[in-house]
Amino acid sequence: MKDNKKQKKILEVAEEEFLMKGFAGARTVEIAQKAGVSHSMLHYYYKTKEQLFEHVMGEKLQQLKESVSTVFMIEDMPVVEKVVELVVRHFEFLSENPDLPRFIINEVIVRPEYAEMMKREALPILKDAVARLQRELDAAAKEGEVRTMDAATLLMDIVSVNLFSFIVAPILSSVKPDMDFQAYYHARCQENVQLILNRINPDIK
Repeated sequence: MKDNKKQKKILEVAEEEFLMKGFAGARTVEIAQKAGVSHSMLHYYYKTKEQLFEHVMGEKLQQLKESVSTVFMIEDMPVVEKVVELVVRHFEFLSENPDLPRFIINEVIVRPEYAEMMKREALPILKDAVARLQRELDAAAKEGEVRTMDAATLLMDIVSVNLFSFIVAPILSSVKPDMDFQAYYHARCQENVQLILNRINPDIK
């Protein structure tokens, strides 16, 4: 039980260090100190910094999968409602991890191999999700409920508008030091939902 608590603490501290300093700037010595374990204990659980990093990021991808993937499994939900649910769940995941978008962009630029790791982990999930969504979009388009569109492009639109809301937040806070982030995130989520609804609306050209 104590070992489980130590391992959990290591992962919590490692996540904070990686998100704050990036992979290159994070030091396993500092992670061990802040987690209250010896450096050798940290390496007992995770042989290298790369292994620790991949475990932390893998956990984040798993959380995102659990948050979003179940939407695709709901059989009796109309596709328009499903799209709204996807926007909201993805946004809520980001609001619980607001530093993650900037971190991912920085890491992909500095360490291209990180993008390969993400692709490797996420591709099986995405392939199934895109296939399911495409079938439902096609069926709804035939009924005139949505415009004919590519599911992969729609998912990219959702990810893009949600990510940008968090990437731009620090800039807005510099312009408006008294900014209410909770109100901002709530408003942005609703606006993003409307943007995506307009994107699939067959009556809006």
